[in-house]
Amino acid sequence: PFNSNATHIFASSQSSVSFLRRYYDATTQQVFPYLTAVIDVKDGTVQGIAWDDACIFCKLSRCLPNTYDFVGNITTREDISQPTDGCYISQDECVALHAGGSDECDLKLFVVWTGTGVGGTALFSSDSRFSAFPPNRIQENVENGVNQAIGNLQGKATDAKDAVDNFFDTVTDSIPFYGGGEEEGGDDVGQG
Repeated sequence: PFNSNATHIFASSQSSVSFLRRYYDATTQQVFPYLTAVIDVKDGTVQGIAWDDACIFCKLSRCLPNTYDFVGNITTREDISQPTDGCYISQDECVALHAGGSDECDLKLFVVWTGTGVGGTALFSSDSRFSAFPPNRIQENVENGVNQAIGNLQGKATDAKDAVDNFFDTVTDSIPFYGGGEEEGGDDVGQG
């Protein structure tokens, strides 16, 4: 049965429907943002839709089973003859990344086509899917995006600290005898 605390995604074209992929699971607090649907076409008619390998976006330690049938059962590569795993980012990491200006946890659904169009024209976009490239290059791009968000967040923290320090300096400078403002008369105060 389905976990009611999860958001699932599927792709459809003509009369074909993909299996489900989980995008967000509130129970485990995991986000699976990377999805690529591979639509197989023969003479312009969709034959089927498979999910591409989503583990290319992360290290294997971050790759978990993430494909379900419409009853809610987890599927395996052996059961459905297609990749079934996906990379996750924790909800806490997503909050931090978002605070740093990153969209890394936003759903990224890519669609590629393979086979032939009407009249036998070859469809080549599947040659440009992420899994067609070396995984280390894809992981570097993801890591660079995360590092940029962390740098942005650190910059915001520094800006906030500087603003608080400046405010504190302004307040203390305006209070007599607290490091700032002098009483009228300057050096003669308190002398008799």
